[in-house]
Amino acid sequence: MVQARHEQRFPKGRRLEWASQLSANSLWRFEMTDETLARNRNGGEVDGDCPCGGTATIDFPDFDPDLSFGLVCPVHGAATVTAHHGVRD
Repeated sequence: MVQARHEQRFPKGRRLEWASQLSANSLWRFEMTDETLARNRNGGEVDGDCPCGGTATIDFPDFDPDLSFGLVCPVHGAATVTAHHGVRD
């Protein structure tokens, strides 16, 4: 479902890569406004099913348990992410 929407919006795969890179660069280069930070403070929206399934952790299992790891979901774990990075008020 998500893949179909991406293919519709970006019929050329390279365009999707380019859009993703440009959006990442803009957040790295320019700080978000206070209005944007306030809007995103409670997490973002997920296009389709969230990989964490609402658990706030995205697990990356491996056959070798020592190589398995998990990441905090940026949507459902927004409070944890915000606490880690700090918030401008």
